[in-house]
Amino acid sequence: MSTTTSQLAGAPIIGRGMTMSDMVARFARTIPDGVAFRDGDRTSTWSSFHDRVTRVADVLTGRGVRPGDRVAVLGLNSVALVEATVA
Repeated sequence: MSTTTSQLAGAPIIGRGMTMSDMVARFARTIPDGVAFRDGDRTSTWSSFHDRVTRVADVLTGRGVRPGDRVAVLGLNSVALVEATVA
């Protein structure tokens, strides 16, 4: 395994040029029911995490935010904060 690639079931998961959103989408396709996060007693799968990230990204796009734009994110340490950051 190289420093730029991780392996899961024989497929590269993380590679050069991939965004965090790309990696979340890849995990959602590869291990959709795998645990992405635990926040207290709440568990989030990769599939549900990806769905929520996509919804946040769609809202931002609908409000005129484009790839490369900077967006301030403020929140408590939580899964929701990570979702907003990845979107």
